[in-house]
Amino acid sequence: VPPYMVPYPLGFPIVYPSPGTFFPRYLHGFGMEPGQSHCNPCIIAEQPAGTAPGSQCNPGIIATTTLLLYLIIALAIFKLLNATLTLPGIAGFILTVGIAVDANVIIFERIREEILNGSSPNASIYSGYQKAFITISDANITTLITALILFGVGTGPVRGFAVTLSIGIVASFFSALFVTRSFFLAYLSGKKASDPISI
Repeated sequence: VPPYMVPYPLGFPIVYPSPGTFFPRYLHGFGMEPGQSHCNPCIIAEQPAGTAPGSQCNPGIIATTTLLLYLIIALAIFKLLNATLTLPGIAGFILTVGIAVDANVIIFERIREEILNGSSPNASIYSGYQKAFITISDANITTLITALILFGVGTGPVRGFAVTLSIGIVASFFSALFVTRSFFLAYLSGKKASDPISI
């Protein structure tokens, strides 16, 4: 073993060239020449990416914008109802923010699955929303029924929690299934049907 070649426990040598030595002579010991590689690379995945701004769809921007609109819609409803936010009410409101984020995650995951299956961008968005609608509707309806039960049997702070939870569920359902879809359709309106999107 050369003085600067340390055997690796798995059998692969690690070469440490010392000062004043010429590194390629160690390569020659392995039957290789400088610049030569015995590896044959192969392409296992390929995804085109545009260089122009806006050539790829950014789901983070759409999700963030949708969440901000959800907050505006929910707060506007509270204002119209002259509702006073107590601590339980704030807790219910924060809970619905998490529900809105979860709905966006479900939608984007369904769209990504369709894209990976080879569907076109328009077909992926349509099918993704169709599949996400069932899951989101089931979760929101179940939570809304729970909120109505809390409002019926509860008193005081519990009712406040139920009211904010109900308003937040309706607002998040609307923003997730209709607002984000409008954003996606507006984005695709300026693109060709064959142009790829990245989710």
